[in-house]
Amino acid sequence: MGVVYPFKAVIFDMDGAIVDSEAYYQQVLQQFV
Repeated sequence: MGVVYPFKAVIFDMDGAIVDSEAYYQQVLQQFV
């Protein structure tokens, strides 16, 4: 496919730990609500 969707991808947080991207984005979105 070539397209990586944020909620399907594994990302690194600032501490360098692998976090669940969906949970991460939910936390980020909550900060702006």
